[in-house]
Amino acid sequence: MTALITFICLTLASAIAAGAFVYGRQIGYTKRDAELREADLKTALEQLEQLSMENQQLNMQMQQDRRDSARTTQPGWDPGMMTGRYE
Repeated sequence: MTALITFICLTLASAIAAGAFVYGRQIGYTKRDAELREADLKTALEQLEQLSMENQQLNMQMQQDRRDSARTTQPGWDPGMMTGRYE
């Protein structure tokens, strides 16, 4: 009878230990996955910020190009434009 109780206690203890081990590993995996997700999010936000800045610069350049192309220009070169330049 003592052997049976000892066997049951050892089986129960090993089952609890195995359950705790698996639970601990699962917590570790969950924590690791959360850290990886956070690192991926940080990288994505940095890339988004970089791309937003580049997009803003390109929009400004495009607006400037539109303004430049919309300016009226005089055909040819007029030497009279140079008068008063060196005076």
